[in-house]
Amino acid sequence: MNLALDFDDTITLDRYFWGQFINLAKSSGHTVTIVTSRHSVPIRDNEDIMMYAKGWGVEVIYTSGEPKAEYYKADVWIDDYPASIPPYSQLHMESI
Repeated sequence: MNLALDFDDTITLDRYFWGQFINLAKSSGHTVTIVTSRHSVPIRDNEDIMMYAKGWGVEVIYTSGEPKAEYYKADVWIDDYPASIPPYSQLHMESI
């Protein structure tokens, strides 16, 4: 299962909890990717997210404010602002 995990106002609310979640998901054979609306540059503005991702061994995808689903195909989205993620029917049109 591919899990997309938001950073700002999701991971940042409890970094250790989400790190343990990442470990549990990975140990169960799932893929966790941080998908953020942040811009990838300037890099100095992303030191916090880069260090976190490196520490927990996950990839980061920056969408530069664009809709996240256009950048990553997730089975499950975890985000503090779910309205930014299209409904399941739009994400999985091929299965309908």
